[in-house]
Amino acid sequence: MLTAGASLLVCFTLAQATLGQESAVRETKWPGGAPRERFEVALGADGQEIRQGKYESWSEGGVRTSKGEYENGKRNGAWKFFFATGKKRSNGRFEKGLRHGKWRLYHDNGKLRGQGKFRDDFIHGEWSFRTTSGKDDPTESGDYRHLQLNYADGTLRGRGYLKDERLHGDWVYYWEDGTVQYAGRYVEGLREGPWFFQHGDGTYDEEMLSGVYAAGKRVKSAPSSDLPGFAQPLKRSDVNAAVEEASDRGELDRLLDLASKGRGAEKKDAIEKLVSMPIRTVPAVIEWLQTGERGNPRLLERAADSYGNLLATICGGATYPFQDPTGAVTPESIAFATKRWASLWALTGPNSDFWVLDAALMESGSPEALYHPPFPELDRDMVRWFSSPSARALYSQRFDKSEDQLAARSVEVALEWLSSQQSDDGGWDADGFAEDETIQGIERMAHHDVGVTALSLLAFMAAGNNTLEGPYRENVGRGLVWLARQLNRDGSIESRLPETELSYDQAIAALCLCEAAAQSPSPGLARMARATIDWILKARSKKAGWYYGSKPTGETTTSLTAWMVQALFAARRANIGADSAKIDTALEGARLWVVSVSERRTGRVGYKDRNTHSLRMEQNQHYPRDRAETMTAAGLFCHALFGTDSETEIIPRHIYRIRKAPPLWSSDGLGCDMYYWYFATNALFQFGGDPWMKWWKKWSSLAVHAQKKKGDARGSWEPVGPWGFVGGRVYSTAIMALGLTTPQRFSRLEEKRGGSTAGAAKRGKGKKRG
Repeated sequence: MLTAGASLLVCFTLAQATLGQESAVRETKWPGGAPRERFEVALGADGQEIRQGKYESWSEGGVRTSKGEYENGKRNGAWKFFFATGKKRSNGRFEKGLRHGKWRLYHDNGKLRGQGKFRDDFIHGEWSFRTTSGKDDPTESGDYRHLQLNYADGTLRGRGYLKDERLHGDWVYYWEDGTVQYAGRYVEGLREGPWFFQHGDGTYDEEMLSGVYAAGKRVKSAPSSDLPGFAQPLKRSDVNAAVEEASDRGELDRLLDLASKGRGAEKKDAIEKLVSMPIRTVPAVIEWLQTGERGNPRLLERAADSYGNLLATICGGATYPFQDPTGAVTPESIAFATKRWASLWALTGPNSDFWVLDAALMESGSPEALYHPPFPELDRDMVRWFSSPSARALYSQRFDKSEDQLAARSVEVALEWLSSQQSDDGGWDADGFAEDETIQGIERMAHHDVGVTALSLLAFMAAGNNTLEGPYRENVGRGLVWLARQLNRDGSIESRLPETELSYDQAIAALCLCEAAAQSPSPGLARMARATIDWILKARSKKAGWYYGSKPTGETTTSLTAWMVQALFAARRANIGADSAKIDTALEGARLWVVSVSERRTGRVGYKDRNTHSLRMEQNQHYPRDRAETMTAAGLFCHALFGTDSETEIIPRHIYRIRKAPPLWSSDGLGCDMYYWYFATNALFQFGGDPWMKWWKKWSSLAVHAQKKKGDARGSWEPVGPWGFVGGRVYSTAIMALGLTTPQRFSRLEEKRGGSTAGAAKRGKGKKRG
């Protein structure tokens, strides 16, 4: 405090009304007596000294380390910082104590390290960085923004930077009490160097998440529990966050007791029920392990064995061992394993997709799956989810009600039927409806379960259901787990059948997984979607589209290509990390294919060549091919996805051909082609206008009236038409429901690009060629 007799006292104004005095100079010294700081002070509103005016600091060796000014106790205006050698370290401006505006950073050799802007003390926007030799550093240069993740109550969960929408630089994650949970450094979305994980009580875990990483992979352990300097606790609390007690515990406790002490079928049934509801089971098991049977080591050991197996079943066979390093099961080893399960739940409990999808998709018995799980907060797919809301916004319309109430009600009843037909394992059977042993005299096929499951899931998602929302979210979650389990690591379908038999299943599964990944933060789901897209890209015929099988033959069919195009388009929208350059190349090749098989004079698109109709198999040769323009509709829908201008000459000619083949329903099924209707409905919706309105009025009315109204088949459609025998009643119901959701699935793509669809609605020649 300044003395009352100080001669330089005068009043000055602060941000709040204050009485003060002219600045006086204060100094601090190093232990040896050398100057450490020199700064001006004045009296604040509370009568206490605050820094006001010039400020300088020096190292113990007498080298200046900083120079600037304070205002109202906070750094303000231009500042310079220096290394202990005297070379400049950084310079820029502060506003009210926070770095703001242009800044320049330097290496200790005096060369420029980086330059850009700060916003509220965080680097923000475009920054350019250089190496110590003065060369551009592309690894560090880019577009930066600070990201903060919060718990549901608003307390800080984690913070760090995104560079070009990927995690980059130092990141720290916290437990809810402010204790450091996980800390380390990212380089362009991948963990790099040492990372340190602590349980909620501050116990360092050398195996769980901790380790030295290279390009995102753990290469060795990090035995030191010393946290990096940037990872400081926010606050300390002696109270550890407990696992929340599950509600309605009576039935749950009964099942847990049977899982631990029961026998035979009763025990098996209890375990199956507990595994089917991991969100309730996991915290209850952890709570029991934390509190139960502590006074009876033998009972504790037996229960830990039962519950450990239960948790392993939920996690696909992966588990934390309850034994100590010698193989003995002790109260201490059980407590440590329980601590790991509690940390896993604390990290993932709010994310139901982890337990519904990621846990179920873990590799059986793999410790890596639990020691280094795909926690969304620690995975690039979390950034995909949080930093790319546009991917989800594209699907937000699905939660709106259809303006066509008859169509909307028809979809509701169709989903009720599909829900009733879902198998216990989560999939749908192509030959599952007992009443349809033969379809119009043709023996139905049984091996397209992947395809009909994917179509069913697409119908559920199109009506506003995903793994997080909607009345059928549990159906969607179980279906996606089943679908993902049918795939190999390379994205191909696991089957004994020739892969040529499964190409459509492959394409529709990829489309389904990509649409699901766009609506879910699940890293496991995104990885499976990426794998299917990688498979599709490898299977493409060079400079063209796709043919049956995984190995390019040089041949292409428009029908299969149209499904592959939909999958690639969904992958691009979902931002799942697939190779965007390869996707663009593949889509351009598909576009050239569609153009090459389009007859310019008639507007017809061919199957394998110009003027060729849809394929027929030996079983369905009697279905007429000239009552539908299936390939033309498929080609037109592809043009919408390619972004072809509606004024392009060929577009109105494609539309004209479709208008000449309107939807018809006949009891013998010969006039029905649901496959054609799917493509025509989607294509005409995209180009809009009078052709769309007339088609929708006729087709939606036909669909509503043809839907079964009574009995076990209520809500479904008869599997009529040339392809009903392939997918059965599940196929016909899913693809019809999917068609009826067309106005809600997506907005018109050309309108989003700022164009108009009016020209496509007119007959005759367009203005552009292509």
